[in-house]
Amino acid sequence: MVAALKQGKEPDPVAASRAKTRSKHNTFIVIPVVFLMLSQHFPGTYHWATVSALVLLGWGAAKWIRRD
Repeated sequence: MVAALKQGKEPDPVAASRAKTRSKHNTFIVIPVVFLMLSQHFPGTYHWATVSALVLLGWGAAKWIRRD
C-alpha cells in the first residue's frame, strides 16, 4: 500500500479491508493476552471465567472505539 501511494497509484481496497480486519482482531485479543502474561506473576488469577470476561470486555471496548 505504501509503495502504491509513493508511486501515485491508488492502494488496493481489498488489502485495506484485510488490514482493517486484522487490526480489529488485534484489538479484541490484546486485553486477555496482557492479562495472561501478567497472571503468571500473581498466583490464583488465571481462571477461565476471568479470561472470558476480559475477552468480552476487549470485544466491547474495540467495538466502542472502532464504531463506524
